[in-house]
Amino acid sequence: MSHKIIKSNNLNSLVDAYISVYEENGVLAQKTKINIPVDLRNRNILYVINDNYDMQMMYEMVNIINNISSDYNIYLLMADKSTINIYKYNPRRGNVFNLLDDDLRRVFEFIEKWYMKHDFTLLTESKSEYKNVYKRIIRNYNIDLIHIQHMAYHTIDLLEVAKDKQINTILTLNDLYYIKPTNTITNDKYMQYDENNPIVDEKEDDMIDNTYPNLELFNQIWTKRCSKMFKYPKYIIAQSNSIYDIYTQTYPEIKDKIKIIKQGYDINVDDEITSPTLNHEKPARILIPGDINTIDDIKYLEDLKKQDMENNLEFHILGENKTEYNVESLAKLHSEYSHESFKKQIENIKPQFIGEFLEISNLHSYNLTQAWNNKIPVLAINNTTSTDYIKESGGGYVLSEDPKKAYEKIVELLSDDEKYQIISDQIANIDIEDTESMISEYINLYDNIIRK
Repeated sequence: MSHKIIKSNNLNSLVDAYISVYEENGVLAQKTKINIPVDLRNRNILYVINDNYDMQMMYEMVNIINNISSDYNIYLLMADKSTINIYKYNPRRGNVFNLLDDDLRRVFEFIEKWYMKHDFTLLTESKSEYKNVYKRIIRNYNIDLIHIQHMAYHTIDLLEVAKDKQINTILTLNDLYYIKPTNTITNDKYMQYDENNPIVDEKEDDMIDNTYPNLELFNQIWTKRCSKMFKYPKYIIAQSNSIYDIYTQTYPEIKDKIKIIKQGYDINVDDEITSPTLNHEKPARILIPGDINTIDDIKYLEDLKKQDMENNLEFHILGENKTEYNVESLAKLHSEYSHESFKKQIENIKPQFIGEFLEISNLHSYNLTQAWNNKIPVLAINNTTSTDYIKESGGGYVLSEDPKKAYEKIVELLSDDEKYQIISDQIANIDIEDTESMISEYINLYDNIIRK
């Protein structure tokens, strides 16, 4: 047996030496060489996100970070199924990030990586190797506050370690992950399709393993675990009243913990852009932004199309079909979705409406801003983020979740030029919370938690 002599001049280096021994012998996950650039002049906030992040979520997060980086040091913790990575935000690079930017190195500097011995799955609730990494991160980077944007590929150990260290956490509800954690989970009601679109096996989600239970059993396990997780954050952020309603129906115990901070948008309507008009001689064009990730995504659109026996509607999807479903039987596809191409596609397609019908649109409404900036009314299914703004400000119409009723309302709107014009005219006078107001709310929240 070989022996290793540990020498140290202080407690911190002694602890690091022991941790290194543990890692070398498989007690902890391996790590890369460590370089910890901690600026002790400011407090330190750790943002947490998954590796398969949504670009709109990342855009909003970086927008907030860029505006608070003069007062706080910002770290980003990302995870995939087998690694945990930590980055430090570089404020000199922050202003170059945009929604097309999929290269984190532009705004974040990589610091450290851990290779986990066990891959993360949806059944991974707690593991000692994850807990040890979280302890090390919180200690080495002097973390004062943790803001979790997404818990995918992270374990509940992060919240438990933070509580043990008396560090407050904030959790933002960015999507339906804590209700429906993976697009592979599909309810039977979504599985009835015609002979032209037979059911095919979805590509297996990399968070699912061989012991994955059936849907009914899994839902019970998942909601119980999330209920436990929701006990830890000091605040849970909902970005709209709709998100609040969706989550409190499943988790009524979090009602008093939720703080609503609405997504801030800067509406800049170009006066030179001409509002669309109706043409009763041709089908109305409805542009639907977003990728088709699963057959669930297309279900509502399919049911709308079934109602359209007289061909009153012409659907256009700005995105990529990532399923085996024959989407072109319902709509025309227009390349891969990117925000840069949004305006150009609007000019080419000339839609009368932007439709938020896809599951991907449920909790993000950046598409709403793009539509209004181009003077196009929005049709949104009830209980989405966009519906809150439409109810408050106009500029569109909130449709029933019943496709038959929704179709009847769309046809009614298309037959009434005056009503359509009123909705279009409302866009120029829309007054919703802007980005600056949203960021101010986050700054106040952080200051109240950290600087008390």
